[in-house]
Amino acid sequence: MNDSPVILHLPDSFLPQNVGGKEVFVYMLSKSLNKLGLKNHITIHSNSFQSSDYVYDTIPVKVLQPLIKSYLNIWNSSVEDIADFENYLLNLNPDVVHFHDQSSGASLTHLRIIKKHDIPTVLTYHSPGQSCPQRSLLFEGKYPCNGKLDEYRCSYCLLRFKGSPKTFAKLIARNKIKELDYNKYKINRIFAIRNLVKTYIDSFKEIYTLHNYIQVHAIWCKKVLMLNGVPENKIFFTPQGINHNNDTNKNREKKEEDTDKLKIVFVGRCDYVKGVHILIDAVKMLPKDSPLEVHFLGPYWNTTEYGKEQLKKIINDKRFKSPLLVPPNEVNNYLKEMDVCVIPSIWPETGPLILLQAFCVELPVIGTNYAGISEYVVNGQNGFLFENGNKNQLAEIINMLLNNKTILKRIRMNIALPRSIDEMAIDIFENLYNKII
Repeated sequence: MNDSPVILHLPDSFLPQNVGGKEVFVYMLSKSLNKLGLKNHITIHSNSFQSSDYVYDTIPVKVLQPLIKSYLNIWNSSVEDIADFENYLLNLNPDVVHFHDQSSGASLTHLRIIKKHDIPTVLTYHSPGQSCPQRSLLFEGKYPCNGKLDEYRCSYCLLRFKGSPKTFAKLIARNKIKELDYNKYKINRIFAIRNLVKTYIDSFKEIYTLHNYIQVHAIWCKKVLMLNGVPENKIFFTPQGINHNNDTNKNREKKEEDTDKLKIVFVGRCDYVKGVHILIDAVKMLPKDSPLEVHFLGPYWNTTEYGKEQLKKIINDKRFKSPLLVPPNEVNNYLKEMDVCVIPSIWPETGPLILLQAFCVELPVIGTNYAGISEYVVNGQNGFLFENGNKNQLAEIINMLLNNKTILKRIRMNIALPRSIDEMAIDIFENLYNKII
């Protein structure tokens, strides 16, 4: 073992090119582990934005060759050729490889190579896509799913999600067809959907067997993994931590009440599973002269059909501010000026980080009464909860606050400072890494 333990993180993508909860988490965890004397390295494969090694805020990032993938690799979580990764791995000789994904740059192929050299591994479960062929744990793309992997049910769900009629979806999902050329004809992917789902499930089983431990930071994640046969003693639960910067106490000195307008903020990517449309639709149910402002911080408004659709809804409505894309370290500056943060996610969140960021500055949260959000928010005490996808309930909560903003003052008094990422890093180092190093 090295004098100072070396941890190699495989997040698939990283800052500053990709900005999301997973990338921010890897960055914060690496910084905190550095404080404990561990040496942290990050490896990604090159893309159109970055093709050479770089250092991100003292953290070395190794950029390897582009990945070669076929259509089938999407389902078996593997890649075709990563010889340069094995060479890099042997040169670095890490004590632990910490996976933060299970596809592409953190694939089953990477895992097999690492295990060939008897190096311990940990996998963090960051999102529903890590245990769901449809990637969102939403049955038919609409309804919360219990997460149990099943060849027929998952095949049916995928077909329905793609728009297939019920009868057709049932027929195709029941039948196992011999393997077809998935790259040649798209229709083959439909008729052989059950084969592909079986490939996904087999890959899932191998991944969760090979890893030494699975780290989760939400209770619901542990339940889903156990439902799919992952032994409880292999799952390490540690509550999510957040960066406590030097201004944390100052951030919690909330500004005086602004009695003019209710300022609402949504932070995250403009995506269906994030429920942006629910917030927009809820606000549009209220009178047009309602004294409120809705601020959006995050990407994908102009680059996806869903994002463009949401932009059309808010155009010429003065209650909605133009979406902004801001660096992660500037988000708190915006949160401090808001009255409430809305997290209307449809899919099960493992955090989300923005909830903890909001609590760091004593900003009340209105969120979906589901999964990770409901593990932190107690309705009426430190925030408000509404039924998954229910825009009417969300509109009622917003209207209640419009009529009595003093409620927020009481709510803020009940918001406890979240656990720090430093505390989480200590837990991971002492109670997880130390078991396998």
